[in-house]
Amino acid sequence: MKRVERSELLDFATFEDERAALLPRVLAEKAARRMHVDENLTFLFENAVTLRWQIQEMMRAERMVREKDIQHELDTYNELLGGPGELGCTLLVEIEDERERAEKLRRWVALPDHVYARLADGRRVPARVDDRLVAIADVEQIRVAAVVSALLDGRLAETSHGRQIRDYLHVDDVAAGLAALTMSDAKGAFNIAGGGTTTLRDIINEAASQIGRPDLVRLGARAAQAFEPPIIVGDPAKAKAALGFEAKIDLASGMAQTIAGMRAMRAL
Repeated sequence: MKRVERSELLDFATFEDERAALLPRVLAEKAARRMHVDENLTFLFENAVTLRWQIQEMMRAERMVREKDIQHELDTYNELLGGPGELGCTLLVEIEDERERAEKLRRWVALPDHVYARLADGRRVPARVDDRLVAIADVEQIRVAAVVSALLDGRLAETSHGRQIRDYLHVDDVAAGLAALTMSDAKGAFNIAGGGTTTLRDIINEAASQIGRPDLVRLGARAAQAFEPPIIVGDPAKAKAALGFEAKIDLASGMAQTIAGMRAMRAL
């Protein structure tokens, strides 16, 4: 499939001037390449026109002028088109109701591990998620879900070294913290965090222990992503003092809920 060329990109100021005139063609391209699955999932199969628009929007939003930054966006998005015999698409999860969205996303945490294309001969081709186009937190959520899914299937779970330190927080604690913030009169920025330091290795080993398949874990089998920060930890002191928020679900209990939810989803 045709790639986006550097010569096709406008500088962000020119793009702003011509954006309104360019939009109708992009919308027409997306309409023809959009496929709805059920009521909540939409697959947008990308091409050079749709990706060029995304790159230009990034350049406009970031006021991007450095050639190396522009080239990085160009290379990253072009890879989304895949190689020979591959299709690239963006998966959109569209759920308007906030409570329904929070519940479904919690249950669908392993969704990327269950997306596939069925060929004419009946074969299923699994999807690959490009980590670079997903937020850091989402990447790690997907990674942990993929590990749990592999262990439940009895497959090898190949991961990076797992030494990345993260502030583990269960989704129910996140929801409670956001609810407390919404209901309060507090002003300013708050960290909805636990303040703990848990490694991804600890999380993976906890999942393997609860499922009873530590023999399937292969830490260090894959290289860590270059963009991953080694430590992400939040300070919950302000949220605790002003909102009375404090994380209550520990790693073992949260993992047990996650595994039970994934098993229930598989049973549907």
